[in-house]
Amino acid sequence: MEQQKTIKNHNLNFILSEAQELDLRTMNLPGLLCWVSYVHYPNSAVTDRQARLEEDCGLVKAINLEVAGSNIYPLKKIRSSTLIGEGQLQDLKLNIKNNDCNIVFLDAFLTGLQQRNLEKELGVKVYDRPGFIIEIFARRAQTAEGRLQVALAALNYEKTRLVRMWSHLERQRGSLGFIGGPGESQLEMDKRMLDVKIQRLEEKLADVTRTNHLQKKARERSDLLSVALIGYTNAGKSTLFNTLTKETVFAKDLLFATLDTTRRKLKLSSGRQIILSDTVGFISDLPPQLIAAFQSTLEETLDADIILHVQDITSPQMLDHEQEVFRIIQKILKKRADYSPSKIIPVYNKIDSAPDGMVASLKEAYPEAMFISAIEQTGLNELLQTLDQQLGINDQQYCILLGLDEGKALAWLHQHGRVTLKEFEEDHIKAVVYLSVPLYQYFEKHILHK
Repeated sequence: MEQQKTIKNHNLNFILSEAQELDLRTMNLPGLLCWVSYVHYPNSAVTDRQARLEEDCGLVKAINLEVAGSNIYPLKKIRSSTLIGEGQLQDLKLNIKNNDCNIVFLDAFLTGLQQRNLEKELGVKVYDRPGFIIEIFARRAQTAEGRLQVALAALNYEKTRLVRMWSHLERQRGSLGFIGGPGESQLEMDKRMLDVKIQRLEEKLADVTRTNHLQKKARERSDLLSVALIGYTNAGKSTLFNTLTKETVFAKDLLFATLDTTRRKLKLSSGRQIILSDTVGFISDLPPQLIAAFQSTLEETLDADIILHVQDITSPQMLDHEQEVFRIIQKILKKRADYSPSKIIPVYNKIDSAPDGMVASLKEAYPEAMFISAIEQTGLNELLQTLDQQLGINDQQYCILLGLDEGKALAWLHQHGRVTLKEFEEDHIKAVVYLSVPLYQYFEKHILHK
């Protein structure tokens, strides 16, 4: 009976492991073959099934699994026990056998019961879409906050699936059960165990979030304006970030190549310095557990003074991806009244690979947008000039008199504003500078004559 306690989803071994809550390095899976199936629900909003299937294959490749084959299963009726119909189940079983597959990725939303029944019928590990995306996030997270966020999302995901993992333990315990008393089922004990772990992770994550908030406040004290990159995964955000900042953040033609937020200083042509941040890409049907876990991180990203929405102009699904990004943004910020979409600048990337005439037609339709190729460094000067102009659009002109020994104050003005006149007199320095009202107030209180 003890042998039955083996957890079948060993690939998600970080979920219930006490030691790996802060170290989510899952085992490497070289040589494992994965069969990929997109399940098209009745009344699904997905318009291009083949493009969705290609995205699914990209998700599989993102964790170095080999795609043995793929197909689409249209659903006429949802089967409560296995989701897909009997004929589709037999077809899937045949595909697994003929291709020696070890794993199945069903782009669907499985209940714990459906997942357990499919694994029992197919004899291999079965992932649904939320579980697979959480697995990718677990492999990508590098920072302490990122690992905590993923662990929390994974625990909340698995909490609803204990029936799959521990179905053999649904019998009642005897009177010696000291945790819950007589009659408490093992399943209830396991749920209680997960609740304790979830609470502890939430406390740890709150501590890390508070620390990051203090660091954010420290950045705010330096009054550097911020610009954030957002977009659908694999749109080229990290490549753009690397090109602008001369950094080497991991950027590859993989879905979710970047997960943890990265920030670097960037100097614009006016001399103004800003903070540029790059964070995780969005994707359709992002698991709600991940959105909840990454809420504070995503909110901080969207608090930037300007948001560059990077889009892949070569993707046939570009408009669908754009709508998905805005849907997630609205979900994150639905309780806030101070958010304005006007600070979002559309940036169409990969114009070097765009079809003939596409760029011209989009420029006509979206005159406020920027068109670039991050990898070819095309249009980046125009992008930086637009950033400079937008960040200074509410600046006011100030005439400031500084002492001859206030070189640091003068340097601060050059760093944060646009100095148009600088005259050295016998006993003072006269500077005419354009600054935003909050920045001038900060300068007057913390920098001037200090």
